[in-house]
Amino acid sequence: MLFLGIGSNANFVPQLATFNRGSMAQRIAFLADTDYQTFRARELAFINAQFGANPTGDRANSRRSAVNSIPTAQQYYLSRSLLIHALTTPNFNIDVVLYRRITVQVPVPAPGATIVSQPIGGGEPRYSDYIMAPRTQSDPAAEVDRYIYNRYLFGGTGGMGDDAYFALDRYNQENMAFPYLAGWQEASRGQQAAFADNLLPADRGALLDSLVRIAQEFRASGDLQTAETAREMAAFIRDRFNNDLARARQISASDPTLISWLSSPLRTLQGINGISPQELNQLPLSIRRLTEADSFSAFLRWRAANPVNIRYEPAFGLEFIDRAILNAADFLSPVYRTGERLLGLAQGDLPINRRAQLRAHGSILRPGRHPPGDVGQL
Repeated sequence: MLFLGIGSNANFVPQLATFNRGSMAQRIAFLADTDYQTFRARELAFINAQFGANPTGDRANSRRSAVNSIPTAQQYYLSRSLLIHALTTPNFNIDVVLYRRITVQVPVPAPGATIVSQPIGGGEPRYSDYIMAPRTQSDPAAEVDRYIYNRYLFGGTGGMGDDAYFALDRYNQENMAFPYLAGWQEASRGQQAAFADNLLPADRGALLDSLVRIAQEFRASGDLQTAETAREMAAFIRDRFNNDLARARQISASDPTLISWLSSPLRTLQGINGISPQELNQLPLSIRRLTEADSFSAFLRWRAANPVNIRYEPAFGLEFIDRAILNAADFLSPVYRTGERLLGLAQGDLPINRRAQLRAHGSILRPGRHPPGDVGQL
C-alpha cells in the first residue's frame, strides 16, 4: 500500500516512524522470544554504534557506564516475567509496576538525642542515639523494568517520540523493514526511486540498519531469498543517496553558499524566499530533504542558545508610570461605568434604543430566536 501511495503522489514523504509500530501483543511476543544473550547483544550493538568499540577519554567512560547499566540475566528474566504478566492482565495500570515504591527502615535521630559531632564543612551531624523508622522510596528494581519497557514495549503505545523510537526501540530496529520487502519486490523502479528519494534522513538511516540486520539474520537461517531482497533494497537506497550526495558536492563546488545556507537556521527562520526554484531544484530531492532536516536541527540549537526574552516596553517612558496609570484606571473604571449607567437612566431612552435596534434587525428575542452573531445560533 505504501508503494501504491507513492505511485499516485511523487511528493509523498513516507514517515516510517509512524508505520508498523506493532501491536502490544506482537511486542510482548517479541520480548518473550528474546533470551538474555540476544538481549545483551542488542544492547552492546547499540552502545558500540553510539560510542565505538574502543573509545578513549570521556567517551570510554560513557561507554563503560552504558555497559554497566545493562541488566544482569537474573534482573532481565525477573523483569520480563513481571512486565508480561502485568500487560496481559486486563485493565492493569502499568505505571504501578514502572513507578512502584517500597518501604524501607532507615536510622533517624531518636527523640531527645543530642548532637555528638558536626562534620567539618557541613553534612549530617552525628547524634547520641538513633531509632529505625519507615520511609518510602522508589524501588530500585523498577529501574530495570523501565529499561526493558522503554526498549521493547513503550514504542507501541504511541507515546514515544520519533528520535527516541529510532534510538531505543529494539522491536523497530529488528522488524522495521519486514513490511516493506514484499512491496519492494512488486514496485516498479520508478516507485522504488521515489520511495528512496523521499525518505527523511533519520528514516533512511534506521531503515538501512534494519535491512542489514534482516539480511544477516535470514542468511544465517538459510532463507537466502529474503536475505537477498533485504540486501538489494538496502544497496539500492544507499547507492541512490550516495549518487545524490556526489552530485550535491559538484553543485556546492560551483555555488559554495547554496547548501550551507539551506542547512543553516536562517532557512527555518526566513524560509527560502531568497533562492529561486531553479537553484533549489538543481539539488536532488534527497539532498533537499537532508538540508531541511539539518536546518531545523540548527535552528533548535540556535534557539536553545538564544531563548526568547519577552520584555515590557513602557508607553510613557518608565514602567512605574505605566503601572500607576493602569492601577488608576482599574480603580476609576467602576466609577466611570456607574456614571454612564446613571446618565442613560436620566435620558430614559436606552432600553427603547436597544429595542429599536433589535426590531431593525428583525431579531426581537423570542423562544428559539437569537440576534445575528449571538452564540445561540451556534
